[in-house]
Amino acid sequence: MAYWRMQLHPNEPGGSVKHCAESLSARYIGLDFEHDVGDLNRTPQSELPQHQKDYWAFAHSMVEGDYVLIIAHHFPVAIVRIAGPYNYIRQCAPEIGVWFRQLPEGR
Repeated sequence: MAYWRMQLHPNEPGGSVKHCAESLSARYIGLDFEHDVGDLNRTPQSELPQHQKDYWAFAHSMVEGDYVLIIAHHFPVAIVRIAGPYNYIRQCAPEIGVWFRQLPEGR
């Protein structure tokens, strides 16, 4: 079991708490890139943007049972446990609280 920390909001600082609440209510945490890099299980770490290479661990090191401290505006919001495997979705679904393409199920 490992412990992680991540901010859970898109590049919209003013909406970070709203996005956190919607995603956590939908039981999802996740991340994304400015330009879609594809499935992290198929994309080599060397092809990720230089300042986001550590995101590769999201698909390769984070596992079911790990705990994640969710942050919004540098304040802790929730602690979630990873409850499902990493998934890549091609199209975001913000209407259900999923505005990112790289996600495991959290609870």
